[in-house]
Amino acid sequence: MSALRQPDFNSDYYYTQPQVSPAVDQPEIIKPQVSRSKVVKSKDFRAASTLPKNLKTLSQIQKGSFAMAIATMTASICLYSSTVQIPKLWSQEYQHLEDLQRQERQLVAI
Repeated sequence: MSALRQPDFNSDYYYTQPQVSPAVDQPEIIKPQVSRSKVVKSKDFRAASTLPKNLKTLSQIQKGSFAMAIATMTASICLYSSTVQIPKLWSQEYQHLEDLQRQERQLVAI
């Protein structure tokens, strides 16, 4: 027997069959009629799609700043690898070289 509380199914809130609610007179919902609109093709579409000069300038600035952010991230990764990873690898390889030299001296001594 568990210490958890057992459900009480004898309450008024438990129904074995779904209760049918009395019918309520609801107003009839009328769906709006949607008419198909015709596509209007503009002859001057190219002229209408051009942006003003200030928006073009802002767009170019945004593209330039994105490129500069990518370049900065690349430079920071390269700087990290040159200042942290390369000396770490060099240290490991130098330790391996010292181990090999020690083993060589032991073999010569034997």
